[in-house]
Formats: sequence, C-alpha cells, structure tokens
Amino acid sequence: MRTESCDSSDVALYHNRFVRSYVNLFMKFALTRPGKSFLSNFNARLDPILYRLTRGRLNASGVILFPVLALTTTGRKSGKKRAVQLAYVAFDGNAYLVGSNFGKDSHPAWVYNMEADPRVSVQIGSHDYDVTAEKLTESEKAIVWDRLVAEVPNFRLYEQSSGRTLRVFRLPIRNVEPTAVRGG
Repeated sequence: MRTESCDSSDVALYHNRFVRSYVNLFMKFALTRPGKSFLSNFNARLDPILYRLTRGRLNASGVILFPVLALTTTGRKSGKKRAVQLAYVAFDGNAYLVGSNFGKDSHPAWVYNMEADPRVSVQIGSHDYDVTAEKLTESEKAIVWDRLVAEVPNFRLYEQSSGRTLRVFRLPIRNVEPTAVRGG
C-alpha cells in the first residue's frame, strides 16, 4: 500500500480553497429566495442553540463562515429573552451588527428589540458580555460601512436587494478581538 505525504502547506492550501469555495457558494445561496427563507427560518432558530451549546464552535451549517456572536435581546412586546446568532465585525474595541435580515424588505425583530431596549447580552465564543447597544447615525454608519462590507460583502448586496437602509449598531466591548478583513 502506497501512502503519499503532504506537508502542512498543502493542507492549508486545500483548506483555504475549500473554505473560500464554501463561503462563496453559501453567500450566493443566501441571496436567493429559498436561501433567505431557509436562513431566516430554520437556521435563525437553530443557530443560537448550537452556538451556545458548543461555546461558539458550531452552528446549523456546521462551519462558522464569518465571525459570529449570539445576541440576546428583550422582546419589545413580550418582554421575553430572544436569542439570535449574527455575523459581526469588530475593530477599535467595538463589535458592529448590521440589521440585514438576509436582504428582506423588513428589518429583523432583533433591531426593533434593541431600539426599544438597548441593554443586551452577547456571547462571542466562550466569552459573555452585558452591553448597551448604540444605533449609529447615518453619518456614523458612513464612516464604518466600507470596513463592514469588506468583511461581509453580502451586506452591500442585502441593502441593495432590500430597498431599505440597513441599520447598524455598535456594541462597546473593550476586549473584543478584531475581526480580519476577508481575503479574496
């Protein structure tokens, strides 16, 4: 039986190509009508549970494609705790959330909940934070928008397809690890 060896650079190259292809396919799927429905219904309910149980290592798709966090808000009507898993971008001691709702024409429920009560709980990996979210003004959003889109390109596509202005929130988390700009 013949075995071939491969060094770590071969494995890293395969892994990077695989991950890049998977991310691109996933992003294209997320822009389709079935993709939006699947992600906002099935994944949105299962992701926070898996994320919390695995302390940020897994979600419903099995692989964490973007930096994600678990956000817990208080329902503006029910008063109940509501958890959702969201992509985020972090830099300068802040985590940023974009209310994209996968490009649907309405804002996600968590946006309305945070506007009603900005005190939220956040889990990033194995770290938990209680913070007060800050909704960015349009001028504040303009300053950070290019950075957000550089890391999660679908944000721009979601804003275009939704026909609405996406709301952006800043979560001041002093020790949050900066996310890396996504490479081609």
